[in-house]
Amino acid sequence: MNAINNSDIKVLRSRTGAGVMDCKKALLACSGNIDEAGDWLRKKGIASSNKKADRETPEGVIALAIEGNKASIIELNSETDFVAKNKMFQDLANIIASSLLNAKQDIVLDDFLNSIVVDKDAKIKDLIAEHISIIGENIRLSRIHKIECQDDVIIASYMHGSLSQNIGKIGVLAVLKSDTAEKDKVLSLGKNIAVHIAALNPVALHREDVDSTIIEKEAEILRENAISSGKPENMVDKIVEGQITKFYKENVLMEQQFVMNDKISIKELIASTAKEDGCNIDIVSFVRFSLEDSK
Repeated sequence: MNAINNSDIKVLRSRTGAGVMDCKKALLACSGNIDEAGDWLRKKGIASSNKKADRETPEGVIALAIEGNKASIIELNSETDFVAKNKMFQDLANIIASSLLNAKQDIVLDDFLNSIVVDKDAKIKDLIAEHISIIGENIRLSRIHKIECQDDVIIASYMHGSLSQNIGKIGVLAVLKSDTAEKDKVLSLGKNIAVHIAALNPVALHREDVDSTIIEKEAEILRENAISSGKPENMVDKIVEGQITKFYKENVLMEQQFVMNDKISIKELIASTAKEDGCNIDIVSFVRFSLEDSK
């Protein structure tokens, strides 16, 4: 059997809160298998019920990575903002975001945590556990999203509340497509739209993309408000319809007023840019991660 190394002991300690010697015994008993060693400690009643992994993680960072036609965005959480500003923690976030670029586009969080880190002989979850042991706070990877597109699209990004390169508090990826426009112009347009998305947090790209349950709930609230305020019954439907239209204009990206020029909508901004360049430009998709979403 291979010798038990210190990094495995650190990972097991961070997961269980058990002492060094107990972790070493568990790993020896389980031939170095960390998952089985954790179960061994729990069966022996040694694993701590107050381990770091149980502690809340309300702070952290959003990290982005872009490589050609691939992009990734993650949310990595910590217990305190002090740790979120720590270089080791931010380096970990960058490693995870970069590793996600090589994963399947539709990979789920649990499968990704069990995947191998790029250029390292360790799983994502074990690398996180090792950092928990070193930093002394719980660390949790809470969200991941990967985009992989055809070569004819352009991925623009924006990071708000930047702490270092591609690390901050609100991250946005916007995917645009154009038939003939210069890449730099589309990228500039995409960057401005990404800034807008960070600021106004649209819920969908188009009206038809909005979750129907959101509209149903909004309509129900508006109807009850109209009735309770004494509006004539024959006017309630028109009032609700008007308010839903307003909801779309405030929450759907293509209908929102551009944050840098409230005289035009995002749809009009894109049309104007495309007309200037004599081409077609479309937004394919976008994703926005904010630490506030998890609080």
